[in-house]
Amino acid sequence: MQTIKTIFTGIFLLLIFFSQSAWAENNPDRCNDRIMKTVGKHFNVDLFSESERMNHYGELVEGVCKQSPQNQQWIISAFAYGEGFDDTVKLLLLSVVDVSRNRIIASYKGEVEKFGLRRDSLRIDTGRYNLSKTTRAFGVRLVGTNVDSCGHEGGYDHVMTLFVMEGKALKPVLSQVMKRWYIFGDRCGRAEEITQVDIDVSISVEPTSTKGFADLRLVARSDNKKSVSAIVKYNGKNYDMTLWEEAFYSVDWW
Repeated sequence: MQTIKTIFTGIFLLLIFFSQSAWAENNPDRCNDRIMKTVGKHFNVDLFSESERMNHYGELVEGVCKQSPQNQQWIISAFAYGEGFDDTVKLLLLSVVDVSRNRIIASYKGEVEKFGLRRDSLRIDTGRYNLSKTTRAFGVRLVGTNVDSCGHEGGYDHVMTLFVMEGKALKPVLSQVMKRWYIFGDRCGRAEEITQVDIDVSISVEPTSTKGFADLRLVARSDNKKSVSAIVKYNGKNYDMTLWEEAFYSVDWW
């Protein structure tokens, strides 16, 4: 009898394992209810289950979670959430959750414009942004926030902010538009040929450092123009983007 019970217990655990594996594979960036409740309690907002995205107090526009490369027990979560009747901005609730102890070890609360926010608008970038031996940044990307219409001369997308853990706070140290495009021609009238210039920006870590954090190299590439780059340095609070902006806007991307 004990043997049969042990066998059934083993089969049950295997079924749970495979069902969880399939769920994780199909929903790699989805936040479960436990994390959402932990985040809601921490920020004192009415976050609710993934299946119930709206209630009388607010709207959950988007939520995304991803395992931290620093620790397998840490989950990075980002939520765009609205309270009250203000329809122009949403709260950005960002946190690192220690799932082994079900508590938040670092967090950030800011604002993000609602315009353009939709399902899949938030993405967590866990690239190798190693700023020091003990500090690894991660990025939060806003996708689809400024998609141009036919009357515009271009647009931008993938607005990324790099965050670092500083005690119990998540601190933004850099914000950058990673994709841009410029358009020449009358796209509304379609009376002439249209030319579009697409620009992609990448960030890499340099071997040099300033005020404790590695210098970062930003590169803008386009098929139509020669690439441009600049190194930005940490000033103790954030990365000074002056040299990068001068380099980027010195090019006539048109």
